[in-house]
Amino acid sequence: MVVFTCNACGESLKKAQVEKHVMKCRSCQVLSCIDCSKDFWGDDYRNHIKCISEDQKYGSKDFQTASERENRSDTNDGAETNKNKRDERKDKKSKRKTSDENTEQNGENTEKQRRRKRRREENEQNTDEKSNKKQKRREQEAYDESPSLEGEEPASQESESSSAGKFNWKGTIKAVLRDAPEDGLAVKKLRKKVLAAYYSFTGDSNYRSEEELLSLFNRKINNNPKFKILKDRVRLQN
Repeated sequence: MVVFTCNACGESLKKAQVEKHVMKCRSCQVLSCIDCSKDFWGDDYRNHIKCISEDQKYGSKDFQTASERENRSDTNDGAETNKNKRDERKDKKSKRKTSDENTEQNGENTEKQRRRKRRREENEQNTDEKSNKKQKRREQEAYDESPSLEGEEPASQESESSSAGKFNWKGTIKAVLRDAPEDGLAVKKLRKKVLAAYYSFTGDSNYRSEEELLSLFNRKINNNPKFKILKDRVRLQN
């Protein structure tokens, strides 16, 4: 009857007891035969059906020597096989670890690339928005500083003053508001002063109707950010 010894805990086991013991003793990786002292890795013990007899074990010295030489040869072969198995396990484990590290590193690199791309897109978007705002501000300033807007008067009509250029709506409104109280000037009063200045400027060369002038005045105060309208009063923004 073959009896094994667990190299982890030292317990002696019959062949039928090995499987149950392996489930209980998690450190059990190698079993040694008590009779022939041969080591068995993993499930190799299942193939060890017969062992040396008592005559062989306790027989003559010459036989023991030959038996020992054979056992040593088998144990060496087994040790080499076991070493090869261990080396294979180490190689597999090392490859698996390297593969996991590469996968993790690739994942980190991919995530870093996504973050860099997202930051670059956000920076480009912010730059475009700032550029658009600056462009709009420049256009608005050019619009405000212009003596008149394109389309303010029909091409077939003469200018509002043939000698001194066009009437400066923005400058006139600013001048009136500078002299106004701190809380501004009523819209009606402002309109009256500005239109009076307009009529004085254009004289007999005025070709606009009253409705056109009122519409133009309203556009000037509503579309210019320098003029603040609160309820029915207008004041100059700082």
